[in-house]
Amino acid sequence: MIQKLLLAKGYGILFVIFLLLLLPKVALWYQAEAMLKKFDIILDGEIARDHWTHLELTQGTLMIQGLEMAKISKASLNLWLLANGMRIENLFSGKNAQMLQGLSIEQASITHHIFAPLTLFVQAHGSFGTLEGEISLRLRNIELHITPTAALRRNTLIMQQLKATKEGYTYVKSF
Repeated sequence: MIQKLLLAKGYGILFVIFLLLLLPKVALWYQAEAMLKKFDIILDGEIARDHWTHLELTQGTLMIQGLEMAKISKASLNLWLLANGMRIENLFSGKNAQMLQGLSIEQASITHHIFAPLTLFVQAHGSFGTLEGEISLRLRNIELHITPTAALRRNTLIMQQLKATKEGYTYVKSF
């Protein structure tokens, strides 16, 4: 009896693994893109490739309300049950993001864990410095801890949005 239960549990785990590997990730991406379009957020011109373990997006332009805000060189999405994540490489400010001109993100990651289902964890580093923080969907707020570089410190438009702390700077915003 116990052997049958263990065998059934093993088959169940294998089924879930195969389901995740064979998930039509490109189709899911286009569905997510359609949902974002309702908020006037579009990733234009990207090339989506489905790999066994992740979805890879290359050469996209982020448009918000028809304005070019950023160019993304590469992004990969990992869709798993216990932890989902997005990793972005080489994100450059677009021609309409005047406040961010000259700043870029070399690498950023956004992760979601099943143990904190309403929280997104953010980490990034680039020409602006380093950033770590959380986006709480339950509390509807963003809290980012930033260690800026000299390039970011010269940008008064961004620096006036940040609050100085002992460790660096903090950005807190409700949405």
